[in-house]
Amino acid sequence: GKGGASLQFQQTLHQRAQLLAEEIAEISRISYDQYLRFRLGDQENYGIPYQYLVSTIQTHQITPLPGVPVFVKGVVNLHGEILAVFDLKYFFGIEGAASEQQTNFWILIVQGYGLKFGFLVDEVIGNEDYIVEEIEAALPSADVLKIEYVQGIL
Repeated sequence: GKGGASLQFQQTLHQRAQLLAEEIAEISRISYDQYLRFRLGDQENYGIPYQYLVSTIQTHQITPLPGVPVFVKGVVNLHGEILAVFDLKYFFGIEGAASEQQTNFWILIVQGYGLKFGFLVDEVIGNEDYIVEEIEAALPSADVLKIEYVQGIL
């Protein structure tokens, strides 16, 4: 009969709705972190979580300081606040890209643990959402110095 087909159709619809609800619930359990992706050197891409990022600026003026370690590029004046700027390429031992004659600088202004300062980077690439569970632990490598400061890799 006709009633049996209708009941089977309703059961099929109910099963499909249940499967769809389970898929939606699974997707909503996935946690994402948003990062600003940037480049150091010729091809090294990194990301910094937005929770630490205050702003990104482009500037022509970084004031050098005498007698500081080589990874300290200098200071910048950001709305009346003097901030130290660190060159991450020296810190991580990355070569390439920016030269001493560079006149336009990308700086990431970051804040955390009571400190606020700038990181000099070669290029700001854009926003990236990463699934937290897919970020794997950073592995020691001869090419990457200071691995203890890298949260993970994708």
